[in-house]
Amino acid sequence: IFLDKYDPIFPSSKKIEMKTDNSSLFTYSVCSFSKHGYIIDDISLDYHRDFDSFITTEYEEKFASVGMPIYYVAVSSLSKRVNE
Repeated sequence: IFLDKYDPIFPSSKKIEMKTDNSSLFTYSVCSFSKHGYIIDDISLDYHRDFDSFITTEYEEKFASVGMPIYYVAVSSLSKRVNE
């Protein structure tokens, strides 16, 4: 699993924030995070509607300007110790 690659990078805990305009990728990612033991800290099916302050990318602005929702999830997890 791709998420296993984060375990050696983050020694004790990790937090991942993800934004996308792709609903299938978003659904897949949320399921993957959950299956891998991540805890969902925050989630939005329309980031620009639900948050007052945010930093955007050029693509995000393009999609949001035509009414496409931007999906957002923030997750955290304690890392598995490699030698335990």
